[in-house]
Amino acid sequence: MIRLSSRVVPMRGTSMPHAQSPFAPCFRALVRAAPAACLLLAAFAAFAAPRPAPRATIIEDFESGAPALASYPEQDADPSAWAVTGANPYGGDYALRIHGNSWKVESVAPVGIGDGTVWRVAAFVERLGEMQAFGVGDGTNELFYTFAGEQLPLETKWWTAYQGAFPEEEWYAYLLPIGRDWQATYGYLPVIDRLFFVNDDDAGTTGIVLFDEIADVTDDLPVAPEASITYVVQSSRAVGKGLFLVGIEFQANVYDPDSETHAYRWDFGDGVSSEEADPVHEFLALAHHTYTVGLLVRDEGGLAGSDTCQVRVDPGAGDLPITVNFVGDVFTGRGYENHGGIIETYGIEALFEPTIPIFGNAADVNVCNLECSYTDRGTPHPTKSVVFRSRPENIAGIEYAGVDVVTTGNNHIIDYGEEGMAQTLHLLDSLGVGHSGAGTNEYFALLPAFYTQSGVRMAFLGECNRTGREWNYQPFLDAAANKPGFAYMIPHNLEAAIDGASDLADVVIVQLHSGIEYQTAPPGKGGAFAAEPPVEAMEVGPNDPDFRFRVEPTPDDRALRRLAADLGADVVINHHPHVLQGFESYGGKLIAHSLGNFVFDLYYPETFPTMVLTLEIDKEGIAGYTVAPAWIDDWIPQPATGTLGREILDRLADYSRPMGALLSVSREEPAARIYLDRSDADSTVTAGEAIDSLVLSGGYWIAPPMEL
Repeated sequence: MIRLSSRVVPMRGTSMPHAQSPFAPCFRALVRAAPAACLLLAAFAAFAAPRPAPRATIIEDFESGAPALASYPEQDADPSAWAVTGANPYGGDYALRIHGNSWKVESVAPVGIGDGTVWRVAAFVERLGEMQAFGVGDGTNELFYTFAGEQLPLETKWWTAYQGAFPEEEWYAYLLPIGRDWQATYGYLPVIDRLFFVNDDDAGTTGIVLFDEIADVTDDLPVAPEASITYVVQSSRAVGKGLFLVGIEFQANVYDPDSETHAYRWDFGDGVSSEEADPVHEFLALAHHTYTVGLLVRDEGGLAGSDTCQVRVDPGAGDLPITVNFVGDVFTGRGYENHGGIIETYGIEALFEPTIPIFGNAADVNVCNLECSYTDRGTPHPTKSVVFRSRPENIAGIEYAGVDVVTTGNNHIIDYGEEGMAQTLHLLDSLGVGHSGAGTNEYFALLPAFYTQSGVRMAFLGECNRTGREWNYQPFLDAAANKPGFAYMIPHNLEAAIDGASDLADVVIVQLHSGIEYQTAPPGKGGAFAAEPPVEAMEVGPNDPDFRFRVEPTPDDRALRRLAADLGADVVINHHPHVLQGFESYGGKLIAHSLGNFVFDLYYPETFPTMVLTLEIDKEGIAGYTVAPAWIDDWIPQPATGTLGREILDRLADYSRPMGALLSVSREEPAARIYLDRSDADSTVTAGEAIDSLVLSGGYWIAPPMEL
């Protein structure tokens, strides 16, 4: 028998609420409009050069003569260092040119700001200064956006994603989601009544910047389509004893005010997909669980709308739970590609072949952190000290390993610029490997990758907070409204992405890239949700007396990962420290604080232990967790058996116990089961500790036997 959940939706052409722009409040709409695993990211930089569309509301364009500019208190050292000039305007006849150490304030007619308000500001950096920025204020608070400059402001009212991102001596139109950013900074929506123009130049570096055409472009932004599903049972016929084929006609209902052409992708939850608008699909009544059917609709600009419905097949033999394997950082460049090295001598498959039994072939779905771009294009990041890439052909190793989904939300995906990142994402698409965490702008970077197995639809989200700000590595690595990069791991992005994905998936899996490499610095001194380690918590070298490999996450790292769980993530998996850290039981959910490396060319012995984390998932959610140990031997991961395997698992158990997770280590096979609640553990699994005095004997301090 087939039971369909009821849903009442408007048919195509029926009036529906106005769709939100891609930069709506907290990006809620754009995350709900989420792609399937193989979405090809589309470039979205529509506002980089043209003049405003007719609906744009001009706030200031300097066409009415010289504005009345006042001095910003205690900062404007050169009050007269500005002029309205016709020598180099953006689109009209005039622009504002500021030089010297000048901070100017212009009072404007009050402008109300909504959740989704986006302004566009054109700027031209004629000569680099210490800091060149634009800001807005409401008389109580202020918000600034830096575009260029050698100095990096650290206060929370400064938004720095664009700083250094675009060439000097070129006009660029920056999209500023003022509503979202003000709400995230101050917790309310303002009425803006003043503008700020900054050319900070305390050291006399003779910076010069021009501003022009400040406009509210909220109504001009492209709108993501809204999609919904209707369906009807068309046929049912017996095909064997107890087996039936049930045909269902699906229909995609699309509301899109600014696009007429759309591409469709249906995922029926049983391994079959379709690109028709209104397909008919036959379900074989085998399994007794619900199939989550997903629809993705994309417009000409790549913006996406999505919906799901439920199809329950009953009765029959079930094929749940499914298993999903996770491993840590995968990087196949640098030493692996040396002349006479592993890849040249043995092939890319040699890096993954030994672990196929515990990774590629051991689960229904396999996931890793892709710690590099696969590219022969682009140029290396101009200020970053370490840049990674691997030859494009080496991505065949990901396919050979059986990887189905990767997170690209890390600090190396854009090491070779947008061109290198785009080539990587295209290669993943060509292999059918799902990816999340990076894109041509923050809209695409925040989108989930969906993967369906045996009727269970999983949403994979990737975010990172290793932006380069702590070392002033300009341009920074996180995406912005019209700038490429990874999805920035800050609270409002986590909330929007998780909230949107939760409506479209049975299980939401959040993979983060955070913490300090090798944990060589002491715990951070920042606030509970510090997006970056404080400047004083800089990474130190191996000759520094503070150098050490920490096995526990810092308090700030734990707070942000816990926030992801509080916001609705079903499991939180972290990458970046390169060493194993423990598991945490938090609110009935698992937080894996670091899976370590998996394929990586490091020589530190502390980075050699690694693992495969396995999730068991059914329609009710995550049903269990196991872990298998591995060891990176001469840069190639191998299953860790015998004493070595037990030692890795015992250490993981030690790391995890203080964080509430209990590992039951098998003595028969190299594996352990993770328990989030001690009462669920086997009765033979106990945890104990004892304190006793030591006795000096034969020059050694010896403890008497302890009963555990």
